Amino acid sequence: MNILIYSHIALWTIHHAETVEIALKHLAEGDDVYILSCDGDLVSCPANSNHDKSLCLSCKHQTDYTLKEILKNKVHDLRVSLYHDKLTFPEFSSLNELVEFKFNDIPFGELVASQLVDDERDCFFSLDKKQLKVCEMLSNSISLYKHTRQIIKDKKIDKTYVWNGRRSADGPVCYAARDQGVSCEVYISGGKRSTYITLAALKVHDLTANKVLMDKLYEQAIENNGMELVNQEALSFFKTQRYGGANYPGYIHFAQEFKDVPDVINNERKKIVIFTSSYWENFGMSDYRGVCYVDHYDGIKKILREESIFTQNDLIVRWHPNLKTCGDSERKVIDKVIRESSENAIHYPPESNVDSYKLIDIADVVITFGSTMGIEANFYGKPSILLGRSLYEDLGACYQPESHSELVNLLSGKLPPLPKTGSIKYGFYIVNCGQNYFKYLKQVDSWNFTYKNKSLQKINPKTWRQMIKIQIIKSLKLLKLYDIVRYTAISIRGFKN
Repeated sequence: MNILIYSHIALWTIHHAETVEIALKHLAEGDDVYILSCDGDLVSCPANSNHDKSLCLSCKHQTDYTLKEILKNKVHDLRVSLYHDKLTFPEFSSLNELVEFKFNDIPFGELVASQLVDDERDCFFSLDKKQLKVCEMLSNSISLYKHTRQIIKDKKIDKTYVWNGRRSADGPVCYAARDQGVSCEVYISGGKRSTYITLAALKVHDLTANKVLMDKLYEQAIENNGMELVNQEALSFFKTQRYGGANYPGYIHFAQEFKDVPDVINNERKKIVIFTSSYWENFGMSDYRGVCYVDHYDGIKKILREESIFTQNDLIVRWHPNLKTCGDSERKVIDKVIRESSENAIHYPPESNVDSYKLIDIADVVITFGSTMGIEANFYGKPSILLGRSLYEDLGACYQPESHSELVNLLSGKLPPLPKTGSIKYGFYIVNCGQNYFKYLKQVDSWNFTYKNKSLQKINPKTWRQMIKIQIIKSLKLLKLYDIVRYTAISIRGFKN
């Protein structure tokens, strides 16, 4: 078989290790392996969104090192070489308009938006000064799609692997494989050390594909080991969520910050606790949109303004801790919601160290828009209402109204908690979703891998992490200045939309 592995994240060792592991696996099976990597043509990628030249150079050095010292030149080395077609794009008035943009029926707008909102940690910023960057990313993304289709055709590729798949620098490769009629699997870190997940899908967050895999792994585990192990694994997930101590990458835990006890309201009224989400994380993925409200913020505002809800219940809003680093525009939206509803609800802003699990303990009902707190509430025996899309939406663990009026009706009565079967299944899956174990590479710690006692990283891990930290701080400080300079430079070159 001819295998194509697309890797543009050599700077992120944990994910680069997954690329190398897959390559070694197929080499051992006697396949011809092609690794397609970036040589600097991508204008933006997850590990280097602002195309910092020094990071590009480091990435190329790491790739060269891996191919020569780890893979011993046993794979075919391909580099991204993009076309520079002069494509014309509309001037997008908003992120929502960008998300709707398609080219040849491929959602390139979604892919670009997914990268942009990651960079900004914000879903409400203006595109006024980013039009040229958006056009560059769209053009780059379309070119990557065409380039990869040609490679698949010329090299007679039988199967393709792509890391993640939801952004403009990787998603086009998945669509190229699909449109060439070639099998494509996306991959990322698993829920345990030394594991990674592969999915036959266009992105690793694909709801349908993850639901199918969850059912498969759950049924296999029960058949092979019975419910006792499943319960133990699920319990380990919920304990880690609540008390911390996770030793695997890919998940952000805030438990160690939860030090404050919430104010207790001593009355007989029903206590409804609303947990928000980091809305930008799923913004560019169509299968996570909709259901009850236009978006999370629309939902929160309508709930807090509903007289029949706030006059009959005590409302508590716990803003997701991840939002404390959100962009300025999103923060303004949050602050406005808090300001305008402060008489109707108690708000714990993102910076608050209040223990979210103590809030679950005092809650009579928990409302979420897809965060794990919804399924955790079910695990702790609380009625949980889900108002958005989530991997656990079909597990029978949450009430799921389809409209605002349905929600109002639900909250008017007493809700019994639903069975915990769904939360057990979900917890087990998150721990075990990495159905592939590292066989060839050894994981020394989260960001350090070796192959036959040789480090996967070209430079010392501690030094590299410090360099990344400096680059992140530098990028954040220069972000606005960078956009202005880049906008001016491209305009001078006479770039046409």
